Amino acid sequence: MPLLCFAPYRVIADTIAGRLAEAPHLEVLVASGGVANAIADGLLRRNPSGAAGRRIETIETFAKRVVNAAGDLPRVA
Repeated sequence: MPLLCFAPYRVIADTIAGRLAEAPHLEVLVASGGVANAIADGLLRRNPSGAAGRRIETIETFAKRVVNAAGDLPRVA
């Protein structure tokens, strides 16, 4: 996948779901919950038995995790 890609978000989400299906150890950071849901939908279409434990973070949840890991609890990012 190129560094910068212009496509409808469903196409990008489907491409990312394909990469995650092949390499489940990858972490994903997405801009919105809608994109996260589209990726999860793509994963479930590829593996109907489920994709338990998959963590697709939004920018907000990633920022909270970084702030909390730095010991700045219970601040919100």
